[in-house]
Amino acid sequence: MFKYMLANPIRGQTIEFNDNTLSKMAGQQGHCAITKDELVIGKLKCIHQTPKELGGSDNYKNIVIVSSDVYKLIHEEDERNQLIYMKRIGRSIRNKTALKRLNKLRKTIGNSKIMNI
Repeated sequence: MFKYMLANPIRGQTIEFNDNTLSKMAGQQGHCAITKDELVIGKLKCIHQTPKELGGSDNYKNIVIVSSDVYKLIHEEDERNQLIYMKRIGRSIRNKTALKRLNKLRKTIGNSKIMNI
């Protein structure tokens, strides 16, 4: 994973962001920040907890790494599509702790909470 991330920095992001994503991957031990599922190359997203346009920075504390489906669920507003992503992610998104972490990121970007199903 680290070899891949070193060879493929995220285009359009700062050196600080790319450096901190490597550190964050180590800190998260290769797991999604929301579901705690193991991350897979090509199916992960490095994101700002508080987006830069809302005053966030590229520092370590503001970066989290999530699976691609969790990323889509953070941004999805349509309830039917939310259910599709939740089904793809599986049981790990349905526990209260994961849902709380997810909703915190959704709230930061102005999306409504997803209720437990």
